[in-house]
Amino acid sequence: MNANYLSQQAPNNASQPAIPVAEDNTYHTLWDEPLDIENVVSISAQSYTHSGDNGVDYSIVDNPNSPNMDVRELPVYGLPTQLQNIIADVVGSFQCERDFAVASMLSAAASIIGKRVKCQFCSYTNYPALWLAIVGNSASGKTAPLSFFFKPIEEMERQAFDSYLNAKKEWDKQDEASRGEKPEYLHYITNNPTDEALLNDLAINGSICWKVDELRTMFNFGKYSNSNNNAIVGNLLSIFNNSDVTISRATKDPRYLKCPNLNIVGTTQPPMLKKIFQNSGFVDDGLFQRFLFVYPDGGEVPLFNKKRISDSVMREWKDVIFMLRDVCGEVTESDEAEIIHIDAINRWRAIANTEYKDVDPMVALVRKLEIHLCRLAIIVTLLCDERVISAKTMKYCVECMEYFRLCGDKAYCFIKNEVSTPVITKAELTAILKELHPDWSQSKLAESVGVSQQAVSKYIKNKL
Repeated sequence: MNANYLSQQAPNNASQPAIPVAEDNTYHTLWDEPLDIENVVSISAQSYTHSGDNGVDYSIVDNPNSPNMDVRELPVYGLPTQLQNIIADVVGSFQCERDFAVASMLSAAASIIGKRVKCQFCSYTNYPALWLAIVGNSASGKTAPLSFFFKPIEEMERQAFDSYLNAKKEWDKQDEASRGEKPEYLHYITNNPTDEALLNDLAINGSICWKVDELRTMFNFGKYSNSNNNAIVGNLLSIFNNSDVTISRATKDPRYLKCPNLNIVGTTQPPMLKKIFQNSGFVDDGLFQRFLFVYPDGGEVPLFNKKRISDSVMREWKDVIFMLRDVCGEVTESDEAEIIHIDAINRWRAIANTEYKDVDPMVALVRKLEIHLCRLAIIVTLLCDERVISAKTMKYCVECMEYFRLCGDKAYCFIKNEVSTPVITKAELTAILKELHPDWSQSKLAESVGVSQQAVSKYIKNKL
């Protein structure tokens, strides 16, 4: 497996140029002529359908104008400057990894948006739900940014609970024959629900965020009853896809979940990954593959500073949350964004058919990036206070997905006890060979080992 994540941290993406788009709104790629959507689909289809065959065109994978495929830190350049500054303040105050802050912000945004905004891509309707596993060593600062970004929503939770109690108190006073249905608790977050309570929350609210400090406690299914673990896991697999779910209980009226929208976010330590996913069989049944892993390499613990987040920063973030709370409708995708979108999907399918072709869980994880990409694009577009997904936003979201792919690779290797070694990049290999042999070329390398130049080129594209 190609696990590139052990190399040094990627450079800052803030100065990266925008996607080059011609006046006729076509997308310039590796080829001299621009490509329209039909050409992108046609050319890239060969790459992922016939991956591994001789003569396959891998240009779609190596396209230099495509989003970066080697992302070692969750980028921020696609977010408004105001939000980048908030993230910087959170990182500086809590002295945590930037990845933790960015992921926490995205999760909180997804949770407040819920099902009120959707985006249609091809035959699929997408809502902004993210399943995030934030992984870091003990005392690495995973929880603090999560608490910060969810604080405005938790304040709304308290208000919602008070409103529910008042409504129920009034309902209790009314005559039983005429008081109508009992009030239901409408809210945003659940922390430690039973299996049945989680489904009930989704039935009432349509969308809920399941937020915990330790993922291991979340996946202790059936902890309050003798419920069937396979049943709740099966429901979760369906809920991830926004598939309808029917709840049938012997002692309660049935409920029907129409397109349930579940956000999940929690933290854990690397040693717990095996206990959570492998020992419970969640790698084999598909639960592992549905998560986006936030798993930075980590560095030295910084020296303490006295910096604290000002009240003005929290007010700014509250304003963003209130703005997202009031948004509803549909986000659409620009033509330029759609081309980048299709390009990314086909590159991931080519990677699944080559790099991960013998590792089924990673193939599934990579394919799920197609779903997560649509969902993240909704969130980032709304955070930018826009309603149309731009080329810049799509490129940014693709690079975020590349980060999640590498972190998923890292988590899978840890779970399976596989030792991954740094993989040299094409540029590094070229520099080494030119230093040893100034007149080096692919043709001379092919001649020296007795193979064709095409074979050398294909090997480099496939393996590095």
